[in-house]
Amino acid sequence: CWVPPLYVSKWIGAAFRAHGCRVVYTAGEADRAIAAHCVGRRCAGVLGKDSDFFVLPVPLYLALDSLRERGATPSVVAYPRQAVLEALGVPEGLLPLLASLVGNDFVEQASLSALHGALLPGRHASGGPLIEAVGAELRRAAGAVCWDGSGAPPLQLWEELGGGGGAVLDAVARGKVEASLAQYSLPVDDVAAAGEEADGDVEMAAIEGGGEGGGEG
Repeated sequence: CWVPPLYVSKWIGAAFRAHGCRVVYTAGEADRAIAAHCVGRRCAGVLGKDSDFFVLPVPLYLALDSLRERGATPSVVAYPRQAVLEALGVPEGLLPLLASLVGNDFVEQASLSALHGALLPGRHASGGPLIEAVGAELRRAAGAVCWDGSGAPPLQLWEELGGGGGAVLDAVARGKVEASLAQYSLPVDDVAAAGEEADGDVEMAAIEGGGEGGGEG
């Protein structure tokens, strides 16, 4: 098991700062801090390597793995938010719940096995087929209870998911899903602070696990 050198995050942060980037250290996942900076500064998009940026409210997600800097014309695969919504076939307000019901960093798929099994009986629930099945079921269930994604999911939605025959997610799974939803909402103060910055920088490096000496902004 490889262990990074002590204080490596500080040295990496110093290297970014030396090149004019604003550096933010986070205690855990950096996704929300990056998204808040992007929205607050009205940036064009986020270059990263995390599928959560399909869900967080950023205008454009640039996939880091697809970045090609060599050659006459550098290229990168870009996912505009509207194109993502159209591909998934769900309203913007339902994206966080869709991600949570498929399974993410906060809700392991084992907790959702009852729902996934009900939607794809006898099949291995993963990848594109799972996302499509959960998306279709969420559209149906949300429409049945007239919920557009505003506020917490109503009790009727939990009863409707999985075919409308009663709740297929137990209280523990529901608790994990509800906690997951909070991870996709951006802290208002962070967005406002990013918008008020006047130091002229337009790039940010966010480093997770601010770590050895505590978080730093």
